[in-house]
Amino acid sequence: MSPKKKYFKTPLVRAEIGRIRFPKMCPVCGSPATTDTLVTVTPGRKQYLSASWDPVYIVPRLRRTFIRSHEMVRFSVPVCDYHNYLDETEWRYKTLCLISDGLCAVATVLAYLVLGGTLWHNEPIPFWVVGMIMMFVVFMALTRLAFRPNPFQRSFGIVGFDAGVQNVLFKFKNKKYRQAFMRENPMIAELINWIVLS
Repeated sequence: MSPKKKYFKTPLVRAEIGRIRFPKMCPVCGSPATTDTLVTVTPGRKQYLSASWDPVYIVPRLRRTFIRSHEMVRFSVPVCDYHNYLDETEWRYKTLCLISDGLCAVATVLAYLVLGGTLWHNEPIPFWVVGMIMMFVVFMALTRLAFRPNPFQRSFGIVGFDAGVQNVLFKFKNKKYRQAFMRENPMIAELINWIVLS
């Protein structure tokens, strides 16, 4: 069985992990960087294109012998103040979204029960029932907005690692940033358009 290839419209950047230097510009807007944001990748999560790209991948027959290590790979990426996203603030907002969604879902179930009773008895529908159903729809739309990737996550992505965790694959949306990254790392970075999936 021949290996499958995955092609990318936007070229990926493969770089050697230990020697990466990020350009002093924001990967989102391209303006000069004023601060750094920490990008953390936890090997072992199902975030890689194939098992061989997972830095802690172990073939099934050897899984009993070896213990998986869950070391984190961290990159300090220069960004501008406008696109510096802190994880604590984002997760606090997402947690509040989930709590309010749960309360709204319970109230919406109650509203549907009342709606069924009023339709069964051929009575007028209470205004709060319609309002609660509309509020639930609005909350779901806001939750979708809250959990979508922020501009930094859309512009700066880590696709995966090679089998020996020597190289990392980046996906940069901003073409100028990709060119600046290549200029900063001329000997350790290269552009690739496809990878082999195992």
